[in-house]
Amino acid sequence: FWMSDKRPIQEDLAENLAKIIEILSIKMSLRYLEAMWAILLREWHGIDHLRLDKYYLLLRKFHFTTFRWLEINEWNQELVEDFSNLILKNILDPKSRNSEGIKLHTVEAMFEEMNN
Repeated sequence: FWMSDKRPIQEDLAENLAKIIEILSIKMSLRYLEAMWAILLREWHGIDHLRLDKYYLLLRKFHFTTFRWLEINEWNQELVEDFSNLILKNILDPKSRNSEGIKLHTVEAMFEEMNN
């Protein structure tokens, strides 16, 4: 994803990376999401400002696909709780040293994608 510089390629790749959760088992989908967030949060401070937009696009695609995946799974309460805990523990934890930008973008994107 780092080296993709054309917008259509970025969009296709981001969508394909996000759609992986739809073909994995529920347990593996949650692990995949957890790994994706762990990697992005670990590397976020090293992303230069010229590439931030494509990573925001990647996050947005993951939010959209995750909500679609939750809907496909009929908003299973345990699954929703697992996803909520993942977001709270990995991204929105006030004690974390995560970028405020990624926290704010996550909240904004989640609200927007829930309405789609």
